[in-house]
Amino acid sequence: MNFSADLNGRCPYAAQPELDWLRNWADNHANQVAVIIGAGPGVMPIAMLESPSDFDLYVAEIDTFNWLIAHCAQGNIDRLTRLTMLPGDSSEIGLAWRGGWIDLLVVDGDHSYEGVCRDIEAWVPLLSPSGIIAFHDYTRDDPPHAGIKIAIEEKLPAKYVLSGIFSSMAIFARKH
Repeated sequence: MNFSADLNGRCPYAAQPELDWLRNWADNHANQVAVIIGAGPGVMPIAMLESPSDFDLYVAEIDTFNWLIAHCAQGNIDRLTRLTMLPGDSSEIGLAWRGGWIDLLVVDGDHSYEGVCRDIEAWVPLLSPSGIIAFHDYTRDDPPHAGIKIAIEEKLPAKYVLSGIFSSMAIFARKH
């Protein structure tokens, strides 16, 4: 068992198929850029950092990175040179982004309708031509998650289509 799965067992945050999908993306996308909006306890970033692949991971978090840092240390995650922590409001960080194209965007921050709309508006224009978006908690309709699907339906450009669902995480890719 890897550390992210063990951590997720203690701090339930994501389903194992979601972590597997993120790890698989990391394994197969060397020299690409991923951004995760929302760190939580660090389960999703850690799942990606467990990959031996060389990619850049940015995590935007409005609250604190204390759990992510502590859990990386606890799990002996030594690939932190690939991790850049971006403290602050995710939509403001996206609007100020100067890091080039993004290949994977994971949206798991402010789950309100307004928050998801702001993240879509700030970050989607930064996706590379082959970039994909993963929305965590997409299949949940309980408060505060009820606005996620509505925001996606209203704000995500029509050039993106649903390409898969892994537990509660929906993956959107550009139409071919």
